[in-house]
Amino acid sequence: MTARPSPPAPASSVHAFTLANGLRVYLREDHRAPLVSVQLWYHVGSSYEPGGHTGLSHALEHLLFEGSSKLAPGQYATS
Repeated sequence: MTARPSPPAPASSVHAFTLANGLRVYLREDHRAPLVSVQLWYHVGSSYEPGGHTGLSHALEHLLFEGSSKLAPGQYATS
């Protein structure tokens, strides 16, 4: 059995653009496999808290793990 040659490395160029609603999109195509990967990043958290509101993000994080009327405790992390 002969080994197959490796596919060529994908181009490393990243296309960046902003949608009308302000969402920034970064696209890097790689056609070596029929897959899609998506990452969604929010600019929130303690490093984005204004002075006088520190700790709010951490408190909200703890509330998420408590559950709600529609989701059981811990279910946010698995939904």
